[in-house]
This record gives sequence, C-alpha cells and structure tokens, in this order.
Amino acid sequence: MSADTGVATPIVRVLEYVNAATIVYRKGEVVTESDIGGIHVITIDNFPALPDGPRSTVDCHFVEVGFTEALATMDHAEFYDAVMAAQVGVFATMPPERWEAGPSYIEIGGWIGDQTDAFKFMACVQAHGLGEVITPARLHITEEALANQMAGLGYVLLSGIRNPKEEP
Repeated sequence: MSADTGVATPIVRVLEYVNAATIVYRKGEVVTESDIGGIHVITIDNFPALPDGPRSTVDCHFVEVGFTEALATMDHAEFYDAVMAAQVGVFATMPPERWEAGPSYIEIGGWIGDQTDAFKFMACVQAHGLGEVITPARLHITEEALANQMAGLGYVLLSGIRNPKEEP
C-alpha cells in the first residue's frame, strides 16, 4: 500500500496475487548439513514437504512451487499487464527489456523484495504460459555440487516473459 493514498501500488498487487496463488514446498529433509569450502553449513528448511501423489508444481532448484485456486483469479493477459505496470519494485526497477531478456531469481528478488517470492513469481509466470523457469537441471547439469553452485550464482532464471496478446 502506498503510505500516502492507502491504495495498493502495482508491485503490491503483483506480490499479493503471487502469495495467494502459490505454496512453496521444500526439496528434501527439514534439516540438512553440508560442508562448503571448509565451512560446515546447517540448513533448516521450514517449508512443507511435497505431498504424495499427482500435483502441479514448478521446479525452482532450491524449492518446488505449487499453486492454489487463487491462480485462476487472473488470466494470462491480466497477469502480464500487472507485471508490466509494476516496473518500480521494492528495491529495483524492471523495465520490459529486462523481462524480455530473462532475469535471474536474484534480480527478480530485488524487484519483488524477497528471493522466495521471486521463485513464486517465476512459477506463476510459467503457470500462465508467459515464460519458463530455467534451472541447472534444465541445462543438463546433473552434478549436485556444480548445480548448487550455479544456482547460487543466479542460474535459476526466466526464459523471458512473453506478451500473451502477441503472436509467438
């Protein structure tokens, strides 16, 4: 909300929709331990586990993102228009050229204000058919340490956002 008017700004509208439309699931155990360059790292992942059975999720390398019924409250064109109207984000500006080029979750996180919200946003983009989430696995990088290193450097990104009103 804008402090001056009490009206939701475009980025707040996108963020509210993304948060209502998605649920984040962890990949793996709640607590994991690893050694990275001589440092022992303990990670606590408080997201719920992936449910058993069929589900519609998007792999964002670090997490899987699923959807709620709220995903259907915006059609593809409305979601695209909302994103394009929200060029001024929380910490960064995202002009249409950046969306077309395919930003990483790090850049999107600066725009939307949080890297987990960036993954949720990216999953919504894919669910709406406006682009695809590209992970190290999609680039056929299967060695876990290298894939994690690449993901940490930003190689979880969008293919670019397409306007659903234009011919492919």
